Amino acid sequence: MPLARSVVCVASPSASELRCFDDSNYTSRLRFGCGIEAYRHTYLGEYLPDWLAACRNIRPNTARDYSVSIHKHISPRLGNVRLQSLDRLQIRGLYRKLAESGLSEKMVHNVHICLHKALQDAVDDGLLRRNPAERAHAKPKDRPEMKTWSADELAAFPSLRGAGSGARPVPLSGRNRDATGRVARLTVA
Repeated sequence: MPLARSVVCVASPSASELRCFDDSNYTSRLRFGCGIEAYRHTYLGEYLPDWLAACRNIRPNTARDYSVSIHKHISPRLGNVRLQSLDRLQIRGLYRKLAESGLSEKMVHNVHICLHKALQDAVDDGLLRRNPAERAHAKPKDRPEMKTWSADELAAFPSLRGAGSGARPVPLSGRNRDATGRVARLTVA
């Protein structure tokens, strides 16, 4: 999948001479101002790990989840596709195959989030004209809203439980239904 190291020459925007640089990774290409043309031979499997390494200000768990999505789900199936030729149909096929392999709807959505973010960064960096992951996946169905007790209902719970039964104390917590969303805590004897 990865190609041998190569040297790319681009016209300098400020002078007529050519500048050459080592294009071993995406960040060096960006640093030297290369855009779409320098990436016509780059594969998705090469781009994604470099993109992840260049990501800043993401939480460690997010970086871990992106890494799993890239190495376990995206690269094995689409890693040999050129970045420039990737299209929505191929991405939808990836999501379909992941779902058919037993991956949960939520996990398929997480893979989509990672791929969409990486390709949007490629668009923002001038490497792609448009994001092929745009509208390639529908958001998973919303979970039903959790029903919670009010503070009054939590306070009434000991009488429902039989307070004088000698049962062990039970810590409870619930969300207040007011605008603050504070957690109401109560220990029931």
